[in-house]
Amino acid sequence: MISSSPLVNDNPKTPSLVGHGARDTRATTPILLSNRLNDVTEGPALAENGQPKINGVGNNLAKDGPINGSGNNKATDGPQNGDGNNLATDGPKKSFSEELATKFKKFSEKNILPISTYISVAFNLISAPIRLFGRENPVAKLLNKLSIVFTKIHQLGYAATGIGMAACKKNLFYVLSFGLEALVALLPLRSIYLFKGMASALDILPSCVEKYTKDRFSNFTESLPKTIGAIWQALKDFFNEPKKYFASKESFNELLNTQVPIAGAALSILGNIVGFSGKDTLGGGIRDIGAILNDFGLLFKPNKTAVTSGRYYLGGSVVDLAANGIGKFGQSKGSSNGMFGNIRDALHEIALASDRIGQKHFIHYNSQKDHPDSENVT
Repeated sequence: MISSSPLVNDNPKTPSLVGHGARDTRATTPILLSNRLNDVTEGPALAENGQPKINGVGNNLAKDGPINGSGNNKATDGPQNGDGNNLATDGPKKSFSEELATKFKKFSEKNILPISTYISVAFNLISAPIRLFGRENPVAKLLNKLSIVFTKIHQLGYAATGIGMAACKKNLFYVLSFGLEALVALLPLRSIYLFKGMASALDILPSCVEKYTKDRFSNFTESLPKTIGAIWQALKDFFNEPKKYFASKESFNELLNTQVPIAGAALSILGNIVGFSGKDTLGGGIRDIGAILNDFGLLFKPNKTAVTSGRYYLGGSVVDLAANGIGKFGQSKGSSNGMFGNIRDALHEIALASDRIGQKHFIHYNSQKDHPDSENVT
């Protein structure tokens, strides 16, 4: 409590001051107390334009800015909200298309993606054991059909969310990646995982060169050369001085987080090319090895959401690699559509389920990069 009479300083050489820069508004001459060294005045300190320099909570006012309710500085050249906080630091006003992309991306990430993910995962996991008993059972046929339908619905929902994110970040790599994800939804179930390789490679590349460039740009045209330049620089750094990446734990983590996923992306794309040539099993194996390298890199990100995404992605890649191995073995035994084929198809379902959950977390991770305060850092 402040007493009804002015506080008197025992030391006449030191000014008496009242509370954190607060101004005594009584008719008597105010004596100020502050945790800063303010001079005692015969009244409120004035700026050059005659406005008080000190307001109700002790914050200096902008030279030409009005006094607001909370006493916070108001920028003279930027928008202001109801409590007078300076909003100019929020950046330039977004265009209509940018606002629309942001709203769609947020809506899709919070509503479409979770629903499609969990429905798809549920049918994948239900269908997996059913596939062990062949495809002739009417119940099996129905469940397998539903699994295919909801896998494709999820794939389209994931692609739509990703394209919204790409529009917000103005990143052409993401546009290409999630555009391919949408096209993959038109393929048969067994081909989806294989031909996602190129899409997965394109969406992992911006994340693995974060040391060299960000994944958000001011326009689409600069995203492609800057990302390609960052990839090239990362490779040059490794080949110019490979030994340094094995000299310390931090350097080795950088290798796993940057150059290894780049190699994985190259293998994933190669696997797609081989698969398109008609050699599905070989192409799938190459794609899975590339995916494992990509997924392994996510485990070394300093973000828990990225790590969680990497675990699910890695699980799906390992299971799909096993499925391709069993399928290849079945072919060598002349039983690619018998027992070995059934096991392969069941494992494909499990791989898809794990990959779906990894996708959901990967989208969240990319959103968190734009809002560092929301990151769940390990």
